Amino acid sequence: MLLRVTLFTIICVSGLISCSSPKQLFEKEARQAESQRLILQQYFRPRAPIIQPGDKLTISIWGHDELSIGSINTNFNSSEATGRWLVVDNEGEVNLPQIGRVKIGGYDIKEVNYLLEQ
Repeated sequence: MLLRVTLFTIICVSGLISCSSPKQLFEKEARQAESQRLILQQYFRPRAPIIQPGDKLTISIWGHDELSIGSINTNFNSSEATGRWLVVDNEGEVNLPQIGRVKIGGYDIKEVNYLLEQ
């Protein structure tokens, strides 16, 4: 008799323990949905354009118009065959006045601005 009561108690307790509340199930689903949303945002978020070899850049240096190249602060004819801009070479570098050669290929505009401010 004691054995039957013990077995019955063990079965009842294990049955109750294995049940989880619907709230826990919904919280788990919500966490999974949120993590999937974050993953999708990371991979499908529009990125800023990356500077590549062959890109033509204009440089504006505030307060130093003589160092600016092709910016709105300088006068140049945009219909010129050569234009006034810097072309990123095959190594991803440009030759900046007063600074020299700087590798900017592979970066976006914000990253290049930060790099040049340092």
